[in-house]
Amino acid sequence: MPKNKKQKKLSELPPGNYQVTDGSHRMEVARELGIDPPVEVTEEKPNNIKITKAGYNYIRARYGDGHSIVAPDSVPFSELGLSDDDKFRLTQTFESDMSHPKAMIFRKGKVVPKLTGVYLLKLWYAVARANGVDASNNMSGRGFQARAVCDALLRTEVK
Repeated sequence: MPKNKKQKKLSELPPGNYQVTDGSHRMEVARELGIDPPVEVTEEKPNNIKITKAGYNYIRARYGDGHSIVAPDSVPFSELGLSDDDKFRLTQTFESDMSHPKAMIFRKGKVVPKLTGVYLLKLWYAVARANGVDASNNMSGRGFQARAVCDALLRTEVK
């Protein structure tokens, strides 16, 4: 990170009005979920903040992204009610299909031929099953499905 930027939790900032220069929609999601995301503050413009990549990934994971593949070590399987067998089953190697942009896997803005990780949509369905939550829905889009599953999990008291 450049020297002129500091990373803090949103709650650590002094009271005041801040201009969210990047990720304002993610900030709204964070507030709705009660998440305290990491933000970057520049020394030149201390009232300008943006949610960091780590903060974005945290929000995306908590909110129910149906598109992302995340590192298996970043998923708290046991806290989610999942076993080591679930971790093994959900960890896959995905391959990019270069015939269409929606079938390509990107990492840090570049297409990668393969990526090993956990597909979040499958993770959320597994969490629902493991915790006895009915997550059936008639959504067709991956993002809509993930959000519906996460909403069902949030509405249900899990084990």
